[in-house]
Amino acid sequence: MDTVDAVKIAPYKPTPPHVLRFLSSLLPTLLSGVGGQPVFYEAGCGLAHASKIAVLQGFYSVCVDIDASIIVQAKRLRRRYNTLIDYVVGDIRSFCLRRNDVVYYYLYEGVMGVVGDALCAEGVVVSLDYPVPQFETLNAYEVGGHVLYVQAAKPSRNQC
Repeated sequence: MDTVDAVKIAPYKPTPPHVLRFLSSLLPTLLSGVGGQPVFYEAGCGLAHASKIAVLQGFYSVCVDIDASIIVQAKRLRRRYNTLIDYVVGDIRSFCLRRNDVVYYYLYEGVMGVVGDALCAEGVVVSLDYPVPQFETLNAYEVGGHVLYVQAAKPSRNQC
């Protein structure tokens, strides 16, 4: 599948501002037992709104999106934070981080199982509106017409 087809299948939809505010208050509570600088992985990052929130909470962030043009826009928009955010043009179905303390998804329901299969490191998954079906849900928060799921990522296989 080329980039154009993938973008048509999963078009960009930004995380609403009220959800970002809630995420900002939630992130510190997810870090028990994390040593050093925590790693935030924003899969399908778009303009990296959630990564900005994470960086302000002390995270190092990795943003991955299949659309190269939106990565360019995100770099420009977030240039103030670019020393703490790395951007990758890539397909989240095959991208693998060796470490991620918190993973954030705001994707369509049909791709959640696929991205769950691709995740190769344990951590906490936070997803908006749709849980990753193969992970245990630890909590679900109603946030102004949305549901924010917090799940334990237990990858079934290590692809790294």
